[in-house]
Amino acid sequence: MKTNPFEALSGKTVIDWLGCELALIPGEDGKSSIWVSALTPYRQFFELEIICTDGSKFNIESRNDEDGYFELALKANRKDIEHYVPTKDDFVRVLNLNTFPKGKVNFIDVVLDQRSNIVALKFAIGNSTITLESGFVAQKNDTFIVQRPEDFVIINTSQTVTER
Repeated sequence: MKTNPFEALSGKTVIDWLGCELALIPGEDGKSSIWVSALTPYRQFFELEIICTDGSKFNIESRNDEDGYFELALKANRKDIEHYVPTKDDFVRVLNLNTFPKGKVNFIDVVLDQRSNIVALKFAIGNSTITLESGFVAQKNDTFIVQRPEDFVIINTSQTVTER
């Protein structure tokens, strides 16, 4: 049985979140990228960075395990997510996630796949919760579909922050 690396966040106090976001629809032919859509509540990220009051930083990403299966991973004190201003047709941007919960991390629930890989997690932070999943939001015809697990960290913005 694998250990839960996200337990390292338990008891920490989160003061900020940054995200390296992947567009739902990349800009092309002079059109801007589409980051949010009324057709899906999901946003997707290459990685998220959590900054805590004690100066520690944690990065969350979806990656392949040693056998090629997807899992959410936590890396402590990693290099900061690089800040830059995207151009009109960029499909990646870095932003401060002001609406994400801040406060003490009280518990972390994880969802495991059949290989015991962590494919989703739910944090209780302060008086709120947030759920992160391994997945990918793909455009299909005039709508979007969600594939799980996959290369990115996805967040259902209709459930991003819920009061407990």
